[in-house]
Amino acid sequence: MTTVTQLLRKGSYFKCAINIGLIALLSACGSGSGDSESFNTGSGLSAASYASEPMCQADNMKQWVDDNMRDYYLFFDQVPQAQLSDYDSPENLIKALRVQPFDRFSYVSDEAQSTAFFEEGIQFGFGWSLSRTSTTHVQFLMVFPNSPLAAQGVKRGDYLLAIDGIDVNEITNAQLDASLGTGNLVVSPTLTVQKPDGSVRDIRVTKSEFKLQTVLDRSVTHTSTQSIAYLNFISFLETSSAEIDEAFDYFVQEQATELVLDLRYNGGGRISVARDLASKIVGSSANNLPFVQYVLNNKYSQYNDSMNFEPTNNALNLSRVFVLTSAGTCSASEMVINGLRPFMEVITVGDTSCGKPYGTRPVARCGKVMNALEFEFQNAGGFGGYYEGLPADCRASDYPITEQGTLQDNLYTAALGYINTGSCQLLASNQTRSRSTAAQFNPMLDEKAGIVKP
Repeated sequence: MTTVTQLLRKGSYFKCAINIGLIALLSACGSGSGDSESFNTGSGLSAASYASEPMCQADNMKQWVDDNMRDYYLFFDQVPQAQLSDYDSPENLIKALRVQPFDRFSYVSDEAQSTAFFEEGIQFGFGWSLSRTSTTHVQFLMVFPNSPLAAQGVKRGDYLLAIDGIDVNEITNAQLDASLGTGNLVVSPTLTVQKPDGSVRDIRVTKSEFKLQTVLDRSVTHTSTQSIAYLNFISFLETSSAEIDEAFDYFVQEQATELVLDLRYNGGGRISVARDLASKIVGSSANNLPFVQYVLNNKYSQYNDSMNFEPTNNALNLSRVFVLTSAGTCSASEMVINGLRPFMEVITVGDTSCGKPYGTRPVARCGKVMNALEFEFQNAGGFGGYYEGLPADCRASDYPITEQGTLQDNLYTAALGYINTGSCQLLASNQTRSRSTAAQFNPMLDEKAGIVKP
């Protein structure tokens, strides 16, 4: 086997296709944001019966996907024609039917994993978020608490050099499949990880289930004139509600007067949880007014609806909020920003968000769940359609080498600078730093790493 030293001496180069296959984000923006209370389970069969049921055979499953995309799909009248026999699975077919440039998100996945993720916060994978910070460096943006990687001591800011002895810049998709596994396959690859101090070690990590903690950090900093709350939140799941409640109870107790909401890596999730979070931020001034409006395609426009802000006993009742954003800020995260803007000042700090003003209703059949874009999200003022993303009001680069929510964190200190001065002017000096160390966020989902889409 090639040694680590030899790998480090190799001339590395950037392979776009391989990079897209490798860079994984748990809350990736290639996601569908569903908010249904239950799945439409179709046949109602047990998993063991699917294989023998005619409706579950490959050709019928692909026809099911094609029929749905030409019916309730938001862009149904623009779906390209496809020869179904050219595709080996419904997962691959739906990718070919997605209408560009609006849809990078519709997908088919495993029903059991999706349900476990949304309802119970159970994730199957390694517990990483990765970013390419230069043409040769792949860095851990996040390592999730309770995950297999966290148990091995891997941290944000570490570098991934190799997988099973193969340089990450030269690994092929077939080798990724073999090392990281596909679907529910349990694998134990050896990862070569380098610390920021230059030390290198090999670790063996097993892909497995772990409970996802969605509030990663909450704190309040008191100054002589204000109390600044910070909330690092990574996914809108059913299990998130209790975590959010606890955080806002603390913020109210500490009499927070400002809030920095860190959604830079939050790829979305449950719409109802997004509404609950937004309600706690804005408070009584928006009670029972529209948080989001759902706009369906013109075949089903009679079902257009809305979801209102709700009264809550631990609201901050703020007049403004600062939201840290990146290309990984997606779907329900963008909905919070857009939904609050008719009612309060929302100042975004970081980079342009992913651009997913659309939602899905998960529909299940034969152990698969389909999330096809079904409606556009608009706020109370009728604004939506931001498929190119929501631009940052104050641009600042994310540097994975620093801990989030600290004075070394470029995005967080940029928000503090605005709070202290009333403008983005203090950001100019920050931007003189070398951009080679800034995270080049890749929002593509890495199914090989066992990531479930929120």
